[in-house]
Amino acid sequence: MKAGKKLWNLFHSMKCAVFLLVILAVVCTAGSLIPQNEVAAYYTTVYPEAVGHLILFLGLDHMFTVWWFILTAALLCLNLLLCSILRFPQLRKRYEEGYGPELVRKQDWAAGTGVCRWEWKPKAEGSREAVFTAGRFKKIQTEAEETVVWHYAVKNRFGIWGSWICHLGMLAVIVGFGLGQYFMLDTYVYGVAGQEKEVKEAGVSVRIDDFQVALREDYTVEQYRSELTVKELASGELRQGVTQVNSPMSAFGMDFFQNSTGWAADVAIYKDGERIETALLCQGEVIGLEEIPLSIQLTAFYPDYYVDGNGPGTRSPQPNNPVAVYSLYYRQELLAMEAIGIGLPIDVDAYRFVFENPRKYTLIQVVKDPTMWYVAAGGFLMLAGIFLAFFCRPEELWMREEKGQCEVFCRSLKGADLFADRVRGWLEEHGECLP
Repeated sequence: MKAGKKLWNLFHSMKCAVFLLVILAVVCTAGSLIPQNEVAAYYTTVYPEAVGHLILFLGLDHMFTVWWFILTAALLCLNLLLCSILRFPQLRKRYEEGYGPELVRKQDWAAGTGVCRWEWKPKAEGSREAVFTAGRFKKIQTEAEETVVWHYAVKNRFGIWGSWICHLGMLAVIVGFGLGQYFMLDTYVYGVAGQEKEVKEAGVSVRIDDFQVALREDYTVEQYRSELTVKELASGELRQGVTQVNSPMSAFGMDFFQNSTGWAADVAIYKDGERIETALLCQGEVIGLEEIPLSIQLTAFYPDYYVDGNGPGTRSPQPNNPVAVYSLYYRQELLAMEAIGIGLPIDVDAYRFVFENPRKYTLIQVVKDPTMWYVAAGGFLMLAGIFLAFFCRPEELWMREEKGQCEVFCRSLKGADLFADRVRGWLEEHGECLP
């Protein structure tokens, strides 16, 4: 029974929360160093074989969805929830009833309770009020009992909720992040100006009305800019807008980010000299023939092609000497991989492929996170809790007057010595502290 009680007390303690936080911090650090969601062969090839197998065994290749990571995060959430629930009645009672002259009457001065005491002789009639004013105490309570009069004030009383609010915010962030992993949509759509593509998982289609790349004089990129029309498939409603780097477009509860760009080109396909098909290929895409298992890929593109001792490259981002690198496959086996100028033919038996009309395509990232505001609210709560805990420390000041004698008491649970020094300074400014 005692062991169970100790285990229960340990589980909802701050020590347990810190321990679980340290584990999660170490794991998240490892997750940022180890590439995630690669094929198993990647880890046994890149890392020493034993290390690779250990990564796979522990699930470090998909760290944020492995069962023990989820369990650790769930235990931390449960710990924070229990801490918040169990501490609430105590904090509420302390907030409502834990301040006042009655506390001073009950203090055991020899027990080191954090209360400082001075005998004080005020300079003038208004010196008492001046001390409270110097400490920025606004509400001064007065109680009289026979020959004794108490004057009391407290400030920053709400500061006792700081750590509790911080824990609540941390719980909200963790839960929101976890839910976001399951409910968040994060996908991509790409194409050239004039294309419209469906994003079925998002329930919309995206038309790229225009795409522009602003270059500086040295050919470095100043800005990418896409003009989009987004249509909700269910209702047919349209939204138009512009997305740029660091300035996403919002529509239908989603954000459309300008992610990156690349080169695309049309490929004209001929059979026996007759043009049978024209298709747009973005870099990396493949198109195959229906009649025979022959396919071609736009593997790479050099807008201003040159070759030196280090291999192929491009002198500028302008299509001054455009060259496409293609890969030709038959029955998914590589037949050829070569560089060829735009407009030049690639002949395979009765078929001919010609790359034409090179242009830039845009890659748009589509993100929908229904828990974003929940996580943001949790982060705000954490910051508010930290601010209250460190900058709104409750400070109390009492004065006890009896037959012309005055005693002054002060207390602050955090930074008690600094507060006591400030109080003594106020007292010496407006009176005399007696030995």
